[in-house]
Amino acid sequence: MREKTKRKELYVVAFLLPIVVVSVIFALLKVYPFGEKTLVVWDANAQYVDFLVYFKKIITGEVSWKYTFSKTLGGDLSGFIGYYLLSPFNIVALFFEDGKMPLAFQLIYVLKMASCAVSCQYYWNHCKKGKNNGITAIFSATYALTAYNFMYGYNIMWLDAVIVLPLLAAGIEKIISNDQVGLYVGALMVGIVTCYYMGYILCLFSGLYFIVIWCFYERRNTRKLRLFLGASLFAAGLLAFILIPIALSMRGGKAAFSLTGLWMGQNYFFDIFFRQLATGSFRLSDIPNPGAPPLFCGMWILWMILCFFFSRKIERKRKAAYGIMLSLLLLSTWSKSLNLVWQGFSEPFGCAYRYSFLIGFLCICMAKQAYDARCDSKEGRTELKALAAAVTAIVIAFTAGKIKGQYVFADCLLLFCFYALSCISLWNWKKAIVLLIGILQLWDLGQNGKITWNVLIQDACFEMSDYERYIKELSPLTYDSSILCQKGYRMELDYSVRRSYNDAMIFDYDGISHYSSCEKQFLERLEERLGLSSWNEAELPDEFADDLLGMRYILSRKEEVKSYPCVNEENGVRVYENEDALPMVFGAWEEEAWDNVLEQRNVKELPQYVEPIGFLKERDDRICFSIVMEQEGQIRTTIPWDSGWEIRVDGKRIAKDKWLDAFLAFPVTAGEHEIALQYNIPGMKTGCLISAFVAVSGILWFARNHICAIIEKTKWNAGIKRRTN
Repeated sequence: MREKTKRKELYVVAFLLPIVVVSVIFALLKVYPFGEKTLVVWDANAQYVDFLVYFKKIITGEVSWKYTFSKTLGGDLSGFIGYYLLSPFNIVALFFEDGKMPLAFQLIYVLKMASCAVSCQYYWNHCKKGKNNGITAIFSATYALTAYNFMYGYNIMWLDAVIVLPLLAAGIEKIISNDQVGLYVGALMVGIVTCYYMGYILCLFSGLYFIVIWCFYERRNTRKLRLFLGASLFAAGLLAFILIPIALSMRGGKAAFSLTGLWMGQNYFFDIFFRQLATGSFRLSDIPNPGAPPLFCGMWILWMILCFFFSRKIERKRKAAYGIMLSLLLLSTWSKSLNLVWQGFSEPFGCAYRYSFLIGFLCICMAKQAYDARCDSKEGRTELKALAAAVTAIVIAFTAGKIKGQYVFADCLLLFCFYALSCISLWNWKKAIVLLIGILQLWDLGQNGKITWNVLIQDACFEMSDYERYIKELSPLTYDSSILCQKGYRMELDYSVRRSYNDAMIFDYDGISHYSSCEKQFLERLEERLGLSSWNEAELPDEFADDLLGMRYILSRKEEVKSYPCVNEENGVRVYENEDALPMVFGAWEEEAWDNVLEQRNVKELPQYVEPIGFLKERDDRICFSIVMEQEGQIRTTIPWDSGWEIRVDGKRIAKDKWLDAFLAFPVTAGEHEIALQYNIPGMKTGCLISAFVAVSGILWFARNHICAIIEKTKWNAGIKRRTN
């Protein structure tokens, strides 16, 4: 009972330590609520805060979860949601107003960091033999405060994988030790669901971790291997209803699978590697490709890792197992080819070492085992060797000219302090020594985190009040304009007003701009032909693009926008109307003229077209309208072509055509027609059937095993009774 109470207390301590450290950093950097600065930097500013606003709209039913016209002319949401929005922590966003979403972002960030420590504490409590005292909470907090979480942590959708990793490792060890698969299946499913991209990385690591542990610790028991493979396939099968739609959604995207990037080469020189071991190593140049991997875990961990390999008390096969995994991961950061394998064979756009949290976890595991080994016996000579090696590594980083002298001095001083405390702890005052080690380690991690965040905030940061004011000023205008656009037109903000390329998702209007990892390449090619790629940088496209894409309203602070009249103004923002804009759907004949519209580049000179009657967009996944065609022709749209669209004309389902190699079109006869466009997620039905089959098969398999176990136990008990009698 006392042991269980102690474990619960350690969970609480592990959860609170990262929060305390992060809160102190917030106060020192004047980050909200201690100032007006925010952690919404880089892609968090350009994407994630806006996506949290959209997540809130999806949950509250304001927008569809299947399809949206607020994303690059229109697009499905399966891949988008699967990458950005399935983390359970996003529920926090529901309790904040749109203008306060940066605060929700920061709260999610801090909660995820604290949860990393809790999951790591679970790993120590349930899977690792050794000292289970206050020092384990320090190791857990270290896992939450590694350089990865500070340097890449603003990509909050990746942090769920950091949380899941210790649980996944614990699940694998339970398979090997006692044939239990439940924890592994659950952790793998959560890792895949919360972000399929990071789920892929977790799957690769699971295979590596199992194979290495199985080969070095087992007698090649094939039953364990079958259990692991079966559990992995079972988890994937249960998630087929999510994975199949996501796979179909990502086809043709800019992050699509490709082998063209596999080539020999290196990402960095080894002086960069030594720099990443020291405090204050972060540079802005570490974010863009190729950058540098975030490896820093604190001086204490660096020293303990070296103790792990120098120690005579740790088995050679254990050193070999961890050495192989660590070497492969470090080699992956250096090699362009191996690095690309971990990225899903898709060249990343910045943050090129998204799997490097695996390195931090392995390093902390080795450090914990080294600490347990030194607690059982005196290893003064081993620790002295490790100290010399650690100091040498820091000095190499300094001589390479990459680290400030004050940081190098502080790191060396810390290493000597840890060594001195280690020597003292062998005599007495162990609890006090553990407390001092914890304080020094957390100070070291906090100092590195402060330096990292300070660089990021100074480079790209907006104040909390700026976001709130932006939402407040533009909401009335965008709402009024979007209501007018419900008849089948689009609107957009020009560069003088726009905060990000995802403003359409914030204000829920049908736009043409978007920025995420889920954009379609065929739409990007069309945008280039229409001049929209240059518009993303500065100026609006020409009037032809406005007309063709149905850009009815443009919001700008400029006194003049082309030849469009100003129809409204508020807070210095003007609304300009393009009366020549084509509707999103229209009836047309003389098909050859319309097919050559990109060459003519003048919508006004094209043949007559028919506007829809009673255009009704029931959210974004269903469109209904009537149309009267004078002769046989086609319904042309500027809705991006997608296999998920189901078209019914007068209640009958008809085949789809493609227009301009990008847009949806379909034939109609002369006369009046009732038309309905319904979007159904491709692969959803198939995925649901597979998931249901796997779930039923799993239930039957577990039931069979349970019944067999009961029968075996009954026979065994009966045999004992017979022998007794």
